[in-house]
Amino acid sequence: MRRIVVTEFISLDGVIEDPGGSEGTDFGGWTFKFDDPEGMKYKLDEVIDHDAMLLGRVTYEGFASAWPGMKDDVGFADKMNGMPKYVVSRTLEKADWNNSTVLSGDLATEVSALREQDGGDILVAGRNFGCGSSRNASSPLKILGIAVVLVESVSRIHLRNAINTGLPTLVCSGILDFVDEGQHLKADIVTGEVTNLDTGGAIQADRWPEGSPPFQIMMAGGFMPFFREKLEAAGRVVPKSASGVSP
Repeated sequence: MRRIVVTEFISLDGVIEDPGGSEGTDFGGWTFKFDDPEGMKYKLDEVIDHDAMLLGRVTYEGFASAWPGMKDDVGFADKMNGMPKYVVSRTLEKADWNNSTVLSGDLATEVSALREQDGGDILVAGRNFGCGSSRNASSPLKILGIAVVLVESVSRIHLRNAINTGLPTLVCSGILDFVDEGQHLKADIVTGEVTNLDTGGAIQADRWPEGSPPFQIMMAGGFMPFFREKLEAAGRVVPKSASGVSP
């Protein structure tokens, strides 16, 4: 049976949005700011090693407008243009890019049928190879001692997971211009006020309303401590493992 393999770009601090820069976001194109021959080789090998691609309509339309005219010396473009592409869409009537097929029926049924076919594994590419989950991105930051994360913008899934991990994450428009490297900040997650301790300046971040579930979860140190508090308040005894974590 063929495997369905999902690929995505993600930085160590959880950025997944617009890695190629074609979506016009504030931080788009971040993957091209690093000289990473090993990373590029990994992506080439990844495409070469898979027999087909499974795409959504938006990704497909972006790829189909760009790849047919591309050439390179390593075979990446030839592979992209030649391999079978399966597009999941109920609105796309035809797919003109070479070797493309529209899957307009029930997604589970269509993909299950693909898996049963002969051939190698199928690569799932999100928008610009960049849409995906950042479930574990917050935990390393918290382990490293990061107390608060201030961002210009943040993907919703990363924000939710940061809250569940107990890592306060606040959207603070203008923060990049407000602070220089090496300066020290103080952030009040209750009021949203951010103070630059070196310049004395202050800026306002978006804050969670007191009493809202995200605020309560962050103040408790994450979802598990929050859940434990609720159970204990209800008179439920929650045992802890030897590591102190609820089983």
